[in-house]
Amino acid sequence: PACLPACDALCYRKALEVYLRPPSERTMFPTTCHNMALLYRKQKRFDEALQFYARRLAICQSTVRENHTAAADVYRAMGAVYSSQDRCDQAIECMAKALSSTAATLGENSPEAAELLMNMGLLHRKQGRTFEAIPLVKRAMAIYYPKFGARHEQTIQCYRLLEYLEKKTLLSLFVSLCLSLC
Repeated sequence: PACLPACDALCYRKALEVYLRPPSERTMFPTTCHNMALLYRKQKRFDEALQFYARRLAICQSTVRENHTAAADVYRAMGAVYSSQDRCDQAIECMAKALSSTAATLGENSPEAAELLMNMGLLHRKQGRTFEAIPLVKRAMAIYYPKFGARHEQTIQCYRLLEYLEKKTLLSLFVSLCLSLC
């Protein structure tokens, strides 16, 4: 369903209250924060979602090292929330932190790293910054193509985006050149 019922929010809130009380049960708290953030994100209550992601991130940073997949997941989710709000610079910043954590844990050439590179490229494209998007998408392509081949969905999406960006860049350069000659 597009939006979870209000009783789900109440259940998560009650679960959160329970987990906040006894320190021995705090291992479940990050999951509750994540679920609350997802709930608010689906309800398009983005500021509240970000608050719960920030709580989860603080827990991750206090319990595991910064470069950990859990921290990368939170940064990725926060980036998606910022993207939904058209706050592209903040989304890119979160995605870059997620990429750093992902590269440190899973490797620079992991499919997860490529996905983040693609998302960052899409965010730059959304802002009209094709020159900044192209190198990111090329890096993603350099990961996807050897791992998955030319016919894989991710490789095809990457190729199409790269083709679009390069055409747009060439058109922009051509228009600039024409205007400078006139």
